Amino acid sequence: MARELYSVLGVSRDASQQDIVKAFRQLSLKFHPDKNKQEDKEQSEESFKEVVRAFEILNDEDKRAEYDAILEKETKRRASQEETLRRRHAHFAQSQTNFQTPHSKPPPQPPPKQQAAIYICPNRQRGCTWSGPRNSLRIHLTNCGHCEDWVVSMRAVLKDEITRGRTQTAQLVKRHKQELDDLKRWSGRWCFLGLITGFMLGVSIMILVFALYGAIDLRRLS
Repeated sequence: MARELYSVLGVSRDASQQDIVKAFRQLSLKFHPDKNKQEDKEQSEESFKEVVRAFEILNDEDKRAEYDAILEKETKRRASQEETLRRRHAHFAQSQTNFQTPHSKPPPQPPPKQQAAIYICPNRQRGCTWSGPRNSLRIHLTNCGHCEDWVVSMRAVLKDEITRGRTQTAQLVKRHKQELDDLKRWSGRWCFLGLITGFMLGVSIMILVFALYGAIDLRRLS
């Protein structure tokens, strides 16, 4: 559809039937081939055909309603395409702006370094006033005269605790091992007992079946 039929007649879409007829009469007189010069005859014929075709459709109510529906659908489609293109252009322009301009937010700052914990000598009651980082505590305890006896006593206590822990661990391991052995022994016994019980039950069922079968045979013979 090269041109809208309403544009061809020069009327609006809500024009009345009288307005369409009036516009057709004016344009048909204007573009009639007999009313124009010889050099403009071909162009006037094309314009006259467009006017006649537009009038044939718009002057008929059914054809006009069908044409209005098609025109409305085409208008919505064009509006949707224009809106899509507009959004794409806006998104592209925004992306170009974000790419060219620097980031408005300041760069993230590195987390502050945590200060090393300060330790004090555990033997402060004896007059030691040392304090410092943890990696120097061991050296201090080795060289400090106030802490020598305390270190020796603490080593003895730790040694006793370690020995006690090892003894308890060995006892627990031994007890668990004994319980596991008992469990294995009793599980074997119970399995054997289950087999014997199943065998005896099966034999009893077979004897019962044979007895019933013999009783039935005796009844039949009698």
